Amino acid sequence: MRVERFKPTGGMSIGWGSLAAALALFVFIPFSEPNLTGVRVDLVIAIIALFVWMALLRPRATAYDDHLVLYNIATDTHLPLAGVEAVLVRSTLNVWVNEERYVCVGIGRPTRRLVEQNRPGPMSALGLEHDDRRHSIGGEAASIGASKDYAGFVEDRIADLALAARRDSHEPLPPVRRKPAVLELVALGVLSVALVISFLL
Repeated sequence: MRVERFKPTGGMSIGWGSLAAALALFVFIPFSEPNLTGVRVDLVIAIIALFVWMALLRPRATAYDDHLVLYNIATDTHLPLAGVEAVLVRSTLNVWVNEERYVCVGIGRPTRRLVEQNRPGPMSALGLEHDDRRHSIGGEAASIGASKDYAGFVEDRIADLALAARRDSHEPLPPVRRKPAVLELVALGVLSVALVISFLL
């Protein structure tokens, strides 16, 4: 059962706007070019729209009862929540399981915010400067410099879910699984083949 879905942190407005424009063009082209050229243009538009979906809107993370899924452009990575050792959001969402790092490109902090956080402050000379580094789940470092932005919420929420899953886990951890984004890859293959065939006619 799904517990929480973490939305992409950037590109959503551009992505949905681009898809809306692509849909409008896709519907308009057959009326303006009711021929093979129109079919080719529509196929190109469909391929571009699919790339927009895969690059800007598909990447996200979703937490379930016992696992976390990182959706990327063309792959889905299933991580056991009880095995999550650390979570850190920088330019991407980074999750560590068995000392291996797994990344979700859809969730991240803006570059300007990262620069501001890394800029030495007036308290750094006294060693009192806090940052958002997270070394482990459940340790004191997990609460240091907890951010109030959405990326910080994602870090905290995944950490909480991992702790709860670890407390409730009484079985060996399942392995990390990577799956291809079958639907999108099949659609891309079909559209590409159709476009090639249209130029052979």
